[in-house]
Amino acid sequence: MTLRGALPYLIGGAVLLGGAAYSLSRQAAYRVSEGLRLEQEGKRIDAIEQYEWAIQSYTPFGKSPDLAIERLKAIAADAEIRGETKTALVAWQAIVSGLTVTQHFFQPRAEDLALAEGRLIELRNRFLTSASASPGAAAESIQPEDRAGE
Repeated sequence: MTLRGALPYLIGGAVLLGGAAYSLSRQAAYRVSEGLRLEQEGKRIDAIEQYEWAIQSYTPFGKSPDLAIERLKAIAADAEIRGETKTALVAWQAIVSGLTVTQHFFQPRAEDLALAEGRLIELRNRFLTSASASPGAAAESIQPEDRAGE
């Protein structure tokens, strides 16, 4: 097949890739705006979920997944300061899960993935240590705080 014969296929492939990238970019932007809205309403766990979905809609030139990661890092850091270990764990896990799903030929935002994995290990160890030190606390599972309690 000559280049001239392959041209329609190349154009078709480029249009399909462009359409997919556009769709993912719009979906990520929507998820970030929903996350911001939910954060303003005080629904951090729901916001975390939206941000994780935004990360999973990664495209190489999209800004929304980057914003989602920054919001998740801010939520996690704030939760750690407030002593809300469960919320911090959920936020760091959302970064890990979101970025792990987006790995293609390379790992986007590898430094944030490494940071989140490190924080998860540290927080889980701290949580498990404190749970084993207090009677009855070990039975508590590592789940996000009640949504109504936020």
